[in-house]
Amino acid sequence: MKTRRRKAAAMAVAIGSIGLGGSGIAFLGGATSASSAPFSGPVASTVLRDQAGATVGKVAFQQISPDKVRVRAQVSALAPFAEFHGFHVHTNGACSGDFVASAGGHWNPTSSTHGDHAGDLPTLFADTNGKAQTSFVTDAFTVDQLLTDTGGVAVIVHVGRDNYANIPARYSTGAGPGPDTATNNTGDAGARYACGVVEAGSPDFGDGGGAGGYWMAASDGGIFAHGDSPFLGSEGGTPLAKPVVAAEAAPGRSGYYLAASDGGVFTHGDAEFVGSAGGAPLNKPVVAMALTSSDAVAVIVDQSGATIGQATFTQFGPHVRVNATVSGLAPKSEFHGFHVHTNGECSGDFVTSAGGHWNPSASTHGDHVGDLPVLYADASGVARASYTVDSFTVDQMLSDVGGLAVIVHAGRDNYANIPSRYSTSAGPGPDAATNNTGDAGARLGCGVVKPTGGTAGAGYWLAASDGGVFTYGDAPFLGSMGGAPINQPIVAMASTPTGLGYWLAAADGGVFAFGDAAFLGSMGATPLNQPIVSMEATPSGQGYLLVAKDGGIFTFGDAGFEGSTGAIALNKPIVGSALTESGNGYWLFASDGGVFTFGDAEFHGSQGATALNQPVVAGA
Repeated sequence: MKTRRRKAAAMAVAIGSIGLGGSGIAFLGGATSASSAPFSGPVASTVLRDQAGATVGKVAFQQISPDKVRVRAQVSALAPFAEFHGFHVHTNGACSGDFVASAGGHWNPTSSTHGDHAGDLPTLFADTNGKAQTSFVTDAFTVDQLLTDTGGVAVIVHVGRDNYANIPARYSTGAGPGPDTATNNTGDAGARYACGVVEAGSPDFGDGGGAGGYWMAASDGGIFAHGDSPFLGSEGGTPLAKPVVAAEAAPGRSGYYLAASDGGVFTHGDAEFVGSAGGAPLNKPVVAMALTSSDAVAVIVDQSGATIGQATFTQFGPHVRVNATVSGLAPKSEFHGFHVHTNGECSGDFVTSAGGHWNPSASTHGDHVGDLPVLYADASGVARASYTVDSFTVDQMLSDVGGLAVIVHAGRDNYANIPSRYSTSAGPGPDAATNNTGDAGARLGCGVVKPTGGTAGAGYWLAASDGGVFTYGDAPFLGSMGGAPINQPIVAMASTPTGLGYWLAAADGGVFAFGDAAFLGSMGATPLNQPIVSMEATPSGQGYLLVAKDGGIFTFGDAGFEGSTGAIALNKPIVGSALTESGNGYWLFASDGGVFTFGDAEFHGSQGATALNQPVVAGA
């Protein structure tokens, strides 16, 4: 256990309730802003089993808008297969034998070639333990189409890599150059490892999408740890000048921060103290805290220099969670190669500047350290994906000599999967060009990998009830409401994953956006049963949810509605919330330490039946 310590005084550059409100803000909150109702679409799922009948994974399909489906998958026991595994919806709802005759071919109602099948999905990346976790958005089908297809459909995980029928014309078989019928039907992804029939209903993912625990903080700074979230110290038993009002998990969930109403900051585990407002006179009390949820970020630009997306990297033990959101990919080819490249520079056509794939072990493509699952771009040219890899660490990324860059390609990656029936003048199978690049084509987007927010390595924001914002470490000041009239006091704060933006939320559900935080709607003009008490941002930074005192949930952008306690009689009010690592679930925390779970958030215990010295005020 870490020794308790008070981190106060030593005030950093703090700009907020002393009066720099309104400069450079997106002022869209309060009573004048539009409201948004949660979209709650149908959910389908399947349990994946191998050919021996053993359960090896689960997949869920959730309709998150009229034309978009979020796909979530967790698959295990993939070792000792190749890191990338073909992943598709197949045309028959049956799984028997070797799954070939029973599940049939790829689900393909438009009779297209592979890469354009309705059932084509991004590859799965399996770590060294044979486990794959992924979440992405597709508009190739709806959940209703999955559930009403005659004969049903099934999900198949393959043993080998999918090449998305990307066989360049320099390759030929006896039938001629380019992909033959077999490749156009299957993507050459090999044998079928696992199969599951898609049915209505939501699965229990069991481990909360990778975040299998949570902390609750009491107003006296006491900490309650549940699941795999370790107890790393508390302020319980230590006299505090003012009560604790907020708690945040450090990136990677190996530490946590507590903030008091006087702006004092307390750190535990590997949460780094970089300043506080403790001891400084404040116009209004601190009510919320936010910090970046990732360790490194690449802001992706196109060749004109316009920002088109971002990729963030967060260390979770030996694994790195990658979150990517990229727009402007239309006119689309649905799947886009996505890699980490060897030079931290983006200029020209990104070829000379960014160099080749990050590949310190001099492997062929598909085994490069920088090889990542393809991105799927929807009809609007937007790709959103989140998955886990263990082929590198964030420290390796940030310490690489010359830096690194993320590249989004115009075409599909074939992962150097060129079957030996294809030949060039150099012989059968993949040639050197394919082994180096995966034939993913031109470079549409490039982003230099940098520490989140800046170079200090740690940073956070504090928000006061008047909307004043105080910044510490590498957290930049991007604007505030300090000095500006607001209808209701600020009660919550959330940050974008880049560390370059944040939102403030008022008790009436008004939302104020700063920096690269997009305004996506609010409840400011809608009568609420109970006031807002908490706010959470999605891993993509393209959505957020507001939580009311009665546990009512309001979702905006790509935040999914997973349920609420709005219609349930509660023993005590909701005071805080936390989002799962995947962004596909959340916990709600009541002042008596009761815990309510939704989506892929798993219940790991509560303080609901325990007498507390002081009430719970926040969770993380």
